[in-house]
Amino acid sequence: MTLRHNQTHRTMKKSIPLLLLGILLVSCSSDNETVDDGPQVFPEKEYYGTVILRNQYDVNDFGSEHYTHIQGSLYVKDDGHHMPITDLSPLISISYIRDDLWIDFNDNLIELTGFENLETVEGKLLIRENHNLKKISAFQNINQIGGEVFISNPELEELGGFSKLSDISSLTIGTGDHIATEISGFDNLTSIEGEVLLTGLKDIAILKNLSSNPSSNIRLYRFPLLTHLDDLSHITEIGGSLVVEDLPNLENINGLSNLNVVKEDLKLKGLPKLASIGGLSSLSIVKGELSLWNLPAISNVDELSNLIFAKYLRLSSLDLITHLDGLSNLRGELEGTNFQMWHLSIGDNPALRDFCGIRPLLLESSPSLYVSDNYYNPSKNDIVNGNCSI
Repeated sequence: MTLRHNQTHRTMKKSIPLLLLGILLVSCSSDNETVDDGPQVFPEKEYYGTVILRNQYDVNDFGSEHYTHIQGSLYVKDDGHHMPITDLSPLISISYIRDDLWIDFNDNLIELTGFENLETVEGKLLIRENHNLKKISAFQNINQIGGEVFISNPELEELGGFSKLSDISSLTIGTGDHIATEISGFDNLTSIEGEVLLTGLKDIAILKNLSSNPSSNIRLYRFPLLTHLDDLSHITEIGGSLVVEDLPNLENINGLSNLNVVKEDLKLKGLPKLASIGGLSSLSIVKGELSLWNLPAISNVDELSNLIFAKYLRLSSLDLITHLDGLSNLRGELEGTNFQMWHLSIGDNPALRDFCGIRPLLLESSPSLYVSDNYYNPSKNDIVNGNCSI
């Protein structure tokens, strides 16, 4: 671009009439003609090796070369010494990165632009610890990321772009505890193969187009405003784990009402406003740990009546529950498999006085049992012999 501008400047000095002719041609064009403001097109130019940009001078200097392909990794990391990085728009020509893209520790970067032409990152994409970054508005044209996507910036308010991505290997998006980030990007994701960790977002609409049986491990953590899980209502089976933790305003989990099987763990923890686990009414199999922990507003576990198997069951700090009748269909072995239940942990439930709901389980199988700090604390023999309540 610089060379093209310099050439134009020299031409203007030599041929003013040509410039006037160009102006006449433009002025005579149709009023209805629109100007193409699409992405800039740059001639292909490759850089071989790793690129490390430590200050704004480095960014401007590298950007002036208009490389389109980087056959290596690109690291943008402010060294904090002089000419801090504030603007990545000079990198607009880059369309391909063979390895990783890291943008981190740039504390003077407020808005991330400059990657509007980027289409492919073969490795990881990490945007993290940019402590004053408010908005990410680039990456509209990226359609392939080979490695993990990790975006964690404590002051991030808006996250756009990434709408051409349909599948990625793993996804982490996080912000500070006091921020609820608005996401308008990632709206066409249908597959995330590995870990999904979302923290501090306004909602979980980013997950609404996932397949009905994602293979991911999904963790939703510290969403200050989230009140429901309706964007998961299409999911029937999770190939990994689902952890919903520390959501102070979550009022219902009805969005899980179609969930039938979890192949690893299902954990609900630290949900002070959740008054019912009715969203688990279709749940039948948890091949790992089923944990209900620190749910002080739920009054029973009756909604687990369709549950037939969990390898490990933990019920802890459920202040209002008095009985376990909802677990009466729980069995010690998953039919047709070699999966066996091996442990129950039931503790710190101050109103719990009736354990008869797990008596059928203990009569037919022998998982280990830990009972402590409930209103009534029977032994396994007590429950088996019918002394299961007071």
